[in-house]
Amino acid sequence: MSTETRTPEHENLAELLRNDEPRLLRGLRLYHLMYAVIYVAVFLAVVVIAGALMITGLLFLTGAAAIGLAVIFARRRSTQQDTLLWSLAIASENGMPLAPALEAVSSQCRGEYRRKVLSLAHYLRLGMPLPQALEREPGVFPKEAVVLANVGWESGVLGGALREAASARTTLQPAWIGFAGRFAYLIFVLYALQVIVGFIMYFIVPKFEAIFKDFGIDLPEVTKVLIGLSHLFVGSGGIFALLIVCLELLFLIYLPLSFYGWSRWYVPFIDRLFLARHSGLILRSLARVVEGEKPIEWGVATLVKSYPTAWVRRRLRKVALDLTQGKDWCFSLRDRGLIRRADAAVLESARRVGNLTWALRETAESGERRLAFRLQAWVYALFPVFVVAIGGLVAFICVSYFLPLIKLIERLA
Repeated sequence: MSTETRTPEHENLAELLRNDEPRLLRGLRLYHLMYAVIYVAVFLAVVVIAGALMITGLLFLTGAAAIGLAVIFARRRSTQQDTLLWSLAIASENGMPLAPALEAVSSQCRGEYRRKVLSLAHYLRLGMPLPQALEREPGVFPKEAVVLANVGWESGVLGGALREAASARTTLQPAWIGFAGRFAYLIFVLYALQVIVGFIMYFIVPKFEAIFKDFGIDLPEVTKVLIGLSHLFVGSGGIFALLIVCLELLFLIYLPLSFYGWSRWYVPFIDRLFLARHSGLILRSLARVVEGEKPIEWGVATLVKSYPTAWVRRRLRKVALDLTQGKDWCFSLRDRGLIRRADAAVLESARRVGNLTWALRETAESGERRLAFRLQAWVYALFPVFVVAIGGLVAFICVSYFLPLIKLIERLA
């Protein structure tokens, strides 16, 4: 058996190791603790990121699929309605019966809309007036076209009214779709950001707070603010935030349905911001009334019966009452807030020179174009502000999570 020879150098090294043993053990425990913290942090990060990707991905896919389906169905319905309007306008202008034209167009339609068109043709073959048939089968025409069709039928200028309804949709739709696209982009970014931030506040912040509480580390003020917001979010059960996200998703689905003319739901108070659209429809209808050589009072009474929006219909009813009391219709529309003062002055001048029909149409088109340009300008102006606000929110969240990690590293070191 061989024995190891111990030299003076070995004795000195052993002595040094015995003297430094507590320090080495402390270093070993700190070293293991740091690795344990890193492993746990990586594991939690993987779990959280995987869960976040699954949940947010599911929400994004659901929202994107709903919006995509809404756009597809709305565009198809819009194309079918435009084809139907042009076909009926040509048939009416050439003195042809409307029922055969509807049956011919129905071969190009699919699904529920084809059934509606055939039902409308059936009612017309039974001798039912077009306004009553359209009331029986809502959704065949856009609501604006229904108003013009009612006025045109009663005034005897149905072909021109239907042609004007179709041409107005063709002219104004690109501007409205461009505005709706940018606005939908902003809302979708906000929707995505809220989903991600909501997941962070609900799942990550409580675990983050518990880890630093176990280490006894005082968090920075900016992190405390984020934790306070998360407590507010979790304390309410997230119901309010979830409701906002659902409303945003419904609004994104509503935009294509509205701007393609499939369905037009008038939102209280917000709809009043789009007064120019109502003014344009009223002026176009009155232009057909004048073209049919009917009195303005009769046209206003027809609009009162057929206009789809309740608050506009109430104002029209007040205008009709003013006309029975002998008030001028231009000034009554102006005083009731249905047209601008400048529009009333233009219409009054056109009436004196005998060019009222042209002035009514031009005033309606200029008001609608002005509204579309104004909305686009607002979107372009608010877009940078919106991007900066999102960047500030992302920076706030990043700083709130990064500063505590620096304090934790300093404490462990």
